[in-house]
Amino acid sequence: MSLDDRPFVDRFTETNHEPFNYKGLTVQDSLRLSVNKESRLFIKVLSVVRKPKQGLAISGVRCKVHIAGQTVRDAVCWIDRLPYDFEVNFRAAKPDAEVVIWNTFKLSITPHPLPDIGDNGMVVDRLSEQENRFIVRCNSGADTKKDFKSLVFELKLN
Repeated sequence: MSLDDRPFVDRFTETNHEPFNYKGLTVQDSLRLSVNKESRLFIKVLSVVRKPKQGLAISGVRCKVHIAGQTVRDAVCWIDRLPYDFEVNFRAAKPDAEVVIWNTFKLSITPHPLPDIGDNGMVVDRLSEQENRFIVRCNSGADTKKDFKSLVFELKLN
């Protein structure tokens, strides 16, 4: 079995969750961005597969996320339709606060998200340094094609 044939979860275990190269793409398990209490995160889903059900997990580190009228430490936004876009704000952000974003998915046989199995990973393309804009292409753990089309979204941090 070549390195490229092994599940992403094995590669992340070997690299201690650091990004790795897969067929010329840099694959990472999550996206970490520095935030403060004035930061606003805009997310617009560009495409999503229907099965397995895709989700976007958002976790505040040294802050809380405010999304859909609720302030929480962690949230999962299940993407079940298009268009789908939303805004995230931050509360009680300390000077070194971060938001961590990763894709997750849910199989019909499991009631909970499955973030760290199989071929879960993302490729992040930065569109603009000045505007903190990214296109994020995700591969869900159940998708062995490794084509990074399970969930694609644009992210902008103000």
